[in-house]
Amino acid sequence: MVEFIMAVAITYLFFAVPAILLALPVWFFGRHRIKWSGFDVLVFVIPWAVWALVFTFGPRDASLSSAIVESVVLGFLSPLALVIRVIGGDKWNPKYSRIIGMAAVSIIGILLWGFVPFIGE
Repeated sequence: MVEFIMAVAITYLFFAVPAILLALPVWFFGRHRIKWSGFDVLVFVIPWAVWALVFTFGPRDASLSSAIVESVVLGFLSPLALVIRVIGGDKWNPKYSRIIGMAAVSIIGILLWGFVPFIGE
């Protein structure tokens, strides 16, 4: 059980580093266009949590190598949720653009799990 928790923590770190590094410019350049909310920070948790649940409990074989690769790719794609918010600007309802962005990235996480082949240790 301890090994599993450590593996999950490692995959989150591999997800969070690229997600945060790519989200910083989106936040910086989009800060005058929209008003950011505390809920926007959930883009660093929800897509990864959805992917981690599917990866952990899905019927496919799992390895730490597969988990790291998929979490890094998801980390690079997660800032898309923030880009959707910035593109929508004030024209779209912020609540709906948050939900749409996070749902889109969460669906991408599920698709990653489904389409990335098994990578052995």
